[in-house]
Amino acid sequence: MAQTSQSRYEPGVSSVFTGLLKDHNGTVIPLANISTLTLRLTDAATGSVINSRSDGGSGGQNIKNTNNVSVAETSGAITWNIQPGDLSVVDSDASFSEHIAEITWTYSHTDFSTLQTAKHTHRLHIQNYLMLCTFEDVKQMLTSIADAQQPLVENLIEAFSERAERYTNRKFRKKTNITEYFSPTFDKWHVRLSRYPVDSIVSVHEDLLGSYNGTSNIEVDQEDYDLVGNEGILKMRFRQFFNGVKSLRVVYNGGLANDVGGVPMDLRLAATRQVAYWFTRRNQIGVSEISMRRGGSQTLSEPMELLPDVRVVLEDYSPRFV
Repeated sequence: MAQTSQSRYEPGVSSVFTGLLKDHNGTVIPLANISTLTLRLTDAATGSVINSRSDGGSGGQNIKNTNNVSVAETSGAITWNIQPGDLSVVDSDASFSEHIAEITWTYSHTDFSTLQTAKHTHRLHIQNYLMLCTFEDVKQMLTSIADAQQPLVENLIEAFSERAERYTNRKFRKKTNITEYFSPTFDKWHVRLSRYPVDSIVSVHEDLLGSYNGTSNIEVDQEDYDLVGNEGILKMRFRQFFNGVKSLRVVYNGGLANDVGGVPMDLRLAATRQVAYWFTRRNQIGVSEISMRRGGSQTLSEPMELLPDVRVVLEDYSPRFV
């Protein structure tokens, strides 16, 4: 295996990682020569261990033909059946999460009198957002794109999808049992949920202490609030919300779509156009003006600037009122 690698994954969905265990000469190592084989899996943002993939300290979990990993007898082939728990997202509100898998092995070799150590680092890029277009969409618009450029294009799709969520102040991916906390001010009658359209409300609770585990925790009756699902607005009918820090908790189901196939065509086309524009400007970072062949110059927008028509579409998906 190369020293590092990375791949994209869906959160909480089983997958497979494969590679070859090699020695210092680049030769595959037979299982009989492998003394130890471990895996340490941590969250890149927090450093916390994921799915108990450690030895309880700074080392890794034993994976020598155990713990969802198999190693071939002679070919050096290693197969890690990645479990849903390996792809759990620490911050459910983050657009993506990255886990770092450190695969370490010690082996014997005739060149040395002591065991040698080798390590491979695999980065698991977990997509916790709704991709607003696909590589194939962009490739249809820019037919000159090669398949080898797919990782770059998908990075740009990811960047736009996250930027679109910030611009519209909402989360597009449909989810269930979403828990959100609010801190209403004294005169607040309504709040906006971040994932809409809202399919259903599971529960609404108020707690002046924000703890939700004692007598101050009050469940709000369905008759006491109303829902404007397509706008994500939850509003009280007869009174204001309790005011306080995290004094309101809403559990609900909602979001725009489960998959890119459910993204409305105007938004999908806007994403495709913007990613195509970024791709064509990828070599002009920092260039604000170009000289024309017959004299004069042309001022360019910033390479990462949003196209005007894309802004118009994003405005249509932004809150119209609070």
